[in-house]
Amino acid sequence: MAKKYVYRDINLAFEKHPLTGDVVSATDVEAIKKSLRNLVMTNLYDVPFNPEKGTLLNGSLFENFTPITTEFLKTKIKEMVDLYEPRIQVQKIVIFQKEDQNALEVTIHFKILDLNRFEDITIFVERTR
Repeated sequence: MAKKYVYRDINLAFEKHPLTGDVVSATDVEAIKKSLRNLVMTNLYDVPFNPEKGTLLNGSLFENFTPITTEFLKTKIKEMVDLYEPRIQVQKIVIFQKEDQNALEVTIHFKILDLNRFEDITIFVERTR
């Protein structure tokens, strides 16, 4: 009997399954984490016909990082997740700045509603050269 997955999404890397040759799919927790990473890494104006969809993380890498900036980014991320990822409930967002590397470390602690499971994901946002 095949395992039933609650969630199944397409893997955006379009990797081939070694046996079947089909596109590999992401399932359950992996699918949700990939969706979260995509949401957080989306910049404003990246999505056609929806310019408000996105966070300001990449643009904030060169800002003077203050507690106000941190709270603003946390609020923006939470709004995005609440609006576009109904499968989860955000518990906590932690943002750590790495000044010497012009990078941010964003950790999102969340609960998967249908699985009643707590997970977290850490996303590194850094300047590209």
